[in-house]
Amino acid sequence: MPSLRALLLFCVLALLPALGQAHAHLLRAVPAEGAVLHAAPARLVLTFSEPARLAVLWIAPENGARRRIAPLPVDAAPEISVALPPLGPGRYVLSWRVIGPDGHVVPGTLHFSLSE
Repeated sequence: MPSLRALLLFCVLALLPALGQAHAHLLRAVPAEGAVLHAAPARLVLTFSEPARLAVLWIAPENGARRRIAPLPVDAAPEISVALPPLGPGRYVLSWRVIGPDGHVVPGTLHFSLSE
């Protein structure tokens, strides 16, 4: 009968490959979280830790109704760039869902402001 120590070691080693399969996570965004801009950005650029496919993207004025942004890129890539609609002064929330190579859906949100 195997010892408890050997059984625990086996379990830990069996779980290591699963721990290495991290989901796509955001490395950088333009505009950046919390940015205060003097001009409206023409594009949103999201850089992920691995190729991801943007499934949906919304923009909303703070405390306002969100609207879907389309069209979106169809291919997975580590860097995703999307044209933004014209925006006026105010605070905005961008939210999205990406699908990583492992098939997991990863949501994200960032906030930025446009000064007058």
